[in-house]
Formats: sequence, structure tokens, C-alpha cells
Amino acid sequence: MSDRPGPAANRHRWRTGLLLLTSLILAVPVFRALYQAFDLFGLPGAIGILLVLAAVLGVAWVVHLVRTYAGLLAPVARSIAGSLREAFVANPYLARAGRSLARPWRVVRRRLSRRSPTGLFLTGGVAMTLALVLAFVSITAQVVHHGALAQADVRLENLSNLLHHGARVRAATFFSLLGGATVRIPVSILVFGILWVRRRALRPLVGMAAVLVLGPLASDIGRIVVKRPRPLVGATALPGSFSFPSGHAAGAAAAFAFLGYLGIRATSRLRTHIAIALSAGIAILGVGYSRVVLGFHWTSDVLAGTVLGLVVAVAAATWVGLREDTPRVYTRRAGMIQAALSLLVVALVAVAAIDAWTNPRRAPAILPLPPTQLAALEVDATILPRLALHSETLTGRQMEPVGLIFVGTKAEIEAAFAAAGWSLADPVDLHTLLHVYSAGLRNRPYPTAPVTPAFLGGRPQDLAFEKAVVAGSVRERHHIRIWSSGFTLADGSPIWLATASLDDRVEIKRTTLLPNHHIAPDIDTERDFIAAALRATGLTRPVTQIQVVPPELGTNAAGDPFFTYGKADIIDLRQ
Repeated sequence: MSDRPGPAANRHRWRTGLLLLTSLILAVPVFRALYQAFDLFGLPGAIGILLVLAAVLGVAWVVHLVRTYAGLLAPVARSIAGSLREAFVANPYLARAGRSLARPWRVVRRRLSRRSPTGLFLTGGVAMTLALVLAFVSITAQVVHHGALAQADVRLENLSNLLHHGARVRAATFFSLLGGATVRIPVSILVFGILWVRRRALRPLVGMAAVLVLGPLASDIGRIVVKRPRPLVGATALPGSFSFPSGHAAGAAAAFAFLGYLGIRATSRLRTHIAIALSAGIAILGVGYSRVVLGFHWTSDVLAGTVLGLVVAVAAATWVGLREDTPRVYTRRAGMIQAALSLLVVALVAVAAIDAWTNPRRAPAILPLPPTQLAALEVDATILPRLALHSETLTGRQMEPVGLIFVGTKAEIEAAFAAAGWSLADPVDLHTLLHVYSAGLRNRPYPTAPVTPAFLGGRPQDLAFEKAVVAGSVRERHHIRIWSSGFTLADGSPIWLATASLDDRVEIKRTTLLPNHHIAPDIDTERDFIAAALRATGLTRPVTQIQVVPPELGTNAAGDPFFTYGKADIIDLRQ
């Protein structure tokens, strides 16, 4: 009987191959879009979930590829290897070199053997553990030496305080409870019991105990050594404690990743593997992200804590996997025990969810900058060195320079823009983003459409105003972002800094694959348009100009080019 695959099997392989190739081609721009969207919108929680999903599906892609084509490619690979071996033997020079490399090659073959737990499995486990250790050392160095990651922490903290409220805070409270020892430890023990009933062995039991202890212990040692202060909320709630790395993140990553490994090890179905990996990944990400949302940790704290917990989980999983345990025969009693333990897990998680919904923690709000009074009575060149003069992206890349400087209170600024017919922009969240995307694609009005966050001195804008170019359409609009400078003049009048640009169309960005506004490159013209509009209200003093930066070219967060002569209009609203 022929071993050749039939027509149906060949068609299945062709369809699978086409789908795998298509997904691989699309994965490259999608990953790039994820990074650009993170930089543009600053939604790290959603982006983190997408990255977890992408990582799990990427591994599943490779596994599915191997399962589909292994039987077809293995004979070809063996044939090629045999031909190369015969060529080596036939060539005296290569044969001599091969004999000198015989011992190292045997070592490599043993290390890469799939037949023995001490082969490829051990090599991969050790390599992954070392890679995670190096990642943790790199993050620690960034924090200790105040590198770019530590600098981005402030922007992420301020942005988190701006974006998170309502249901998001309840979700963060739930994940924070899940990552705390009072919930994480009993849930982990119960889930382990569900798995252990079917595969009773000593090594998994020792491994589970190790990750429950070593994950939090390692983070405790790290906090004692690094001694990094917490953000304001964390420092107030937990006085005298340190921040780096996060104990919740380390404990959750160690426990849930190890349980994920045991769960995947206990089944052979790829769909079940994907579900387990996604569940563990979202739980780990949710716990870490919740600590940032609630103000207890900096982002780099939870990143380092997660990596540290994964070090413990991977090391424990590698040690456990060196010995195969024999699955026990399923019995009715074992099934009843698993059902009872599952009900207890559901009950514990439900209690945490109800507690989070009824008693959510309060997410921190951005505190206003404490005012610093200057000796000057007017804005002039002498005070410019004390001001932040360029807006920046979430990752700290420099964007447009300040084009307008306001003198007056927040109420006076709002009154002036209202008199000029401008609208205060809605806050950025998923609902408003979907609304503006829909309005832009359908050419509908949205007079209070959100303005994507930008930063000045590490803080997102305090105010944003806009006005449609054509009534009834959101595609073209004037808009301005305004920040408090933290300084006042000698008479106590606050100084505000602003950037402005004209959105001249909506387009699909090559960098993000998302619809977004494109700005007109001449931002000086937009600056002067706004100054004229406010001057026409009669609420401002005569407008003056000041050189704040040299003439320059640049790009905004979406990659749109701009140019400016570097001057700012001073809008004095004092009555």
C-alpha cells in the first residue's frame, strides 16, 4: 500500500501553507503598527494584551507549521544530511576536519537531541533562563543609571493617571487582588491540585512550592538592594517601602507561568495550549499593569518584576521537565476532586471580582504642578531657559516646539477659546477613539473629538481645543494642546505653553496602519491663525512674538513633517 498522501491531504497542506505564509507576511507590519500605536496613543495595557496574543499565536504558528509539514520535510532533511555526510567522507580535507570536530559535534548533538530531556529541552530552558536574567540586569541598569526606560516611567505614570477611571480602575483592582499573596497563593495551590490529581509526582510539587516562595523573595531582595522610591500614591499608601522590582508582578509571573507550563504539559491539543498560554499571559500582564494604573509602581518596576518571576518559572519548569512523570489512569474520584477544586478556584476569583467591583481602589490623578513665581512681570527671553520648549512622544522623541505662550488662568483660557468658537476636546479613551475613527472615515462631524496625548516636560497636555475647518466634518480641524508651565509671573499670573497644527485630512498611516489625521507642515500659519482668532474676541492684550528656538524641521508622533521659524506668539489674557 502506498505511503504517499492522498489528494485531500495535499490540498490541506496547500491551504495551510498559504494561510501560514499570509499570516507571516501580515505579522511584520502588524508588529510595527503595535509599536507605533503605543508611541502615538500611549495605550500600553491594550498594546500589552495584543503583544501577548501575538506571541502566543506566533508560537502556535510555528507548532502548526511543524505538525503540518514535518512528515513531508523530514525525509528531505535526512536525505540532504546523508548527502552532506557522504561528501565529507569522500573529501580527505573535510574528513580530517570532521574527525577533529567529532567530539564537539557529539556534544552539540547531545545538547540538541529531542529524544532526551537533557538534550534540546534542557538547552532551551537554560538559554531562556540566561536570556531573562540578562534582560533583568539590563532593566536594572536602566533604572539605577536613570536611562531612557526610567525617564519614560514618568510619562507613562502621568498618562496612566490621565486615562484610567471607572471600569478600568475596577479591572485594575481585580488584577491587583489576583496578584496579591492572599488570592494568588490559594488560587495557585488549587489550580496545581487540579493538575496534580492526574499526574502525581514529587518534582512538580517541589517546583510549585519553589515558585511560590522564590518569586516574591527575589523581588524583596531586589527592593532592598536598589531602594527605588515608589510613585506618590505608593509612597503614601506604603510608607518606607521601595518600588523596584514589583513583588506582585514577580509573584504572579512565577506562579502563573509555571502553572501554564504544567497545564500545557498535561495535554496534547494545540487549541488547549493556546487557551492556557493566553490565560496565563493575560493574568501576568493584568497584575503588572494594575500596579501602574493604581499608582503603586513605575512601569519599569512591573517589567522587571515580571521578568524576574519568569526567570524563576522557567528555571523551575526546566528542572521539573528533566524527569517525565507517568500519567495516572483517570478515575471517578479524581474527577470529583478536580471538579471540587475547580469550584473553589471559581469561588475565589468571583470573590475577588465582586470585591473589586464594589470597592475599587482610587486611581491617582495628575497633580497640578506647584507654581514657581518668577520676578519678571512679562514673558521675555530671560525666562525661556527655565521652560520646556519642545513637545515629545511617550518614548521621549522630540516633536514640535512651543508656538504659543499664554498668560492667564485656566478659566480665562477656556473663556477666550469659547468666545472664539472653539470646543474643548474629549478625553482619549477607546470609546472616543472609535467615535473619531468612525466620524473621520464617514466624513461626519465630531466637534469635541479627542486629541492624541503629547507630552511637555513629561506631562500630557492639560487642555486641548479644536475647531472644524468645514462645519459638519471632522477630517479638517484646527487644534491646540496647552500645558501648564508650573511658573507664574511676579503678579501671580500663570504661564501656559502650547503647540498647534492644522489637520488637513484623514489618512491611513503607513507606520500604524490606522486612520489618523495628517497635519499641514506649516505650523507657524496655524499659530498665527489662533492668535488672530483670540485677538478678535477682544479678550487679549496686543499679541507679541518671541524667538523660542532656532528655525527647524521635524516630524510629529505620526511621522508627519513640519517646519517652523521657531517663534512663539504671546497671548496675554490678563484683564
